[in-house]
Amino acid sequence: MPDPSFSMLAEPVAETSAWRGRSLARDRYLVPIPDECARELDAVLAQLRAAPVPTLLLLPEHFRLGACARFMSEVRKRLDDGPGFVVLDRLALEGMSRPEAVDLYWILGNLLEPPVAQEW
Repeated sequence: MPDPSFSMLAEPVAETSAWRGRSLARDRYLVPIPDECARELDAVLAQLRAAPVPTLLLLPEHFRLGACARFMSEVRKRLDDGPGFVVLDRLALEGMSRPEAVDLYWILGNLLEPPVAQEW
């Protein structure tokens, strides 16, 4: 008797989602962060430096992130209709601490979906 948790695909995988490493063009997954979004993130960083907030409490709606919200909407489309992953190219990390970079990526990720705990 087959394992009920295992299932075979009933339909072919869409061409946009079926790829092999070497056959996947960089422009399908590498997504540059637009200048307007980067400027918004610089403003967020300045606000966080003036009044730090724990990462887990940071929410995109606490900041002006119109360009970043539009950008992450496009990222969502690539995730849903493209190869299934993206690489954001990239935050300007010079002059930024690791926790500050984590905070900004946390906010960007929140624009895709609210995070959920994988394991406590």
